[in-house]
Amino acid sequence: MKTSHKTLLGLAIVSQFVGAALFLVVFIYLVYNAPANVGPEYFEGPFAIMNLVGLLFTAYCTAIIVIFIIHATRNPHLEMTGMRTTWLVLLCIFGPWAMPFYWFHYIWRDVVPMQQSKSGPLGLNRVQN
Repeated sequence: MKTSHKTLLGLAIVSQFVGAALFLVVFIYLVYNAPANVGPEYFEGPFAIMNLVGLLFTAYCTAIIVIFIIHATRNPHLEMTGMRTTWLVLLCIFGPWAMPFYWFHYIWRDVVPMQQSKSGPLGLNRVQN
């Protein structure tokens, strides 16, 4: 995988947390600054936009989780170590909180499968392809 793709996946993970925090801040701002005698017309415009943004953000987060699940199912290192099921369950249940760990260990570091390693478990004299 190219370094630019790895970096984009890392930024996609961070953007989930930033987007959720921004969404929460805007929601609290709209509710806190509502007038005392608020009517339904105040909430129609901004909250309709918030609903649309929330729907698009949910689709975006789901797409990122699907990308990580596909990567985990195709990762040969997970099959050799027997960790595929563990990572799939973690990605499905904990999603954004498990993705940074998976990204760093299996995508950013680009782990070489154990069969290709030539020098034992420490990998001191590994032949680079």
